[in-house]
Amino acid sequence: MAISASFYSAIYAEMLELKQNKMETKKELVSQLLNVPVKMEERLMAEMTKLKEDMGKYLRKCPENWQFVGSKCYYISTTTLTWEESKNDCSMRNSNLLILKDKKEMDDLQPSLKGKAFWIGMTRNFNAWLWIDSSIPSFTSWAPNEPNNAYFQENCVEIKEGTWNDLNCITKNYYICKETSN
Repeated sequence: MAISASFYSAIYAEMLELKQNKMETKKELVSQLLNVPVKMEERLMAEMTKLKEDMGKYLRKCPENWQFVGSKCYYISTTTLTWEESKNDCSMRNSNLLILKDKKEMDDLQPSLKGKAFWIGMTRNFNAWLWIDSSIPSFTSWAPNEPNNAYFQENCVEIKEGTWNDLNCITKNYYICKETSN
C-alpha cells in the first residue's frame, strides 16, 4: 500500500501548524511571564505605600487634642476667636493657621469639621488672596458668588463643608492650626 505525496504533504502542513501554534503559545507565555514582575512590582509598591501610611498613623504622635489627618497633625478648635486671635493662637501652638496645599488635603479634613465654619490662613492683600506665608493658592474652592467682599469689610476666609467664604476678620469663628514641621 503506497502512501500518497498529498498525505505526506497534509501531515507536514499539520506539523508546521502545530509547531507555529506551539511557538505562538511560547511567545504568549514568555510575554505573560515578563509582565508578571512588573505587575508584581506595582502591587508591592502600592502595598508598601499603604503600609507606610498605616505605620505613620500608629507611630506618629500628635500633641494632645490634635488630630492626625493624612500625614500631618491639625488642631481643630472647639472655641471661637477672631481671625487675628486664631492666627496668634496657632502661632503659640508652634503652628500656622491652616494653609491648604491641595484639594485632597481639604477633602481629608472635611469629616473632622462636622459642618462648622473654620478660619483658614488666607487673607485679602489689596485685591489678591494670599496664604499667610505669602504664597498664592494652588487651587480655590469659593462658594457660589464668593468672594463678594460684602460692605467692603471681608478680608479673611472661612471654610465650611469644602467651600470658602470671605468674611469680616473680627467675626468670631472656629479655626484650624496645621503643624509647621515636616
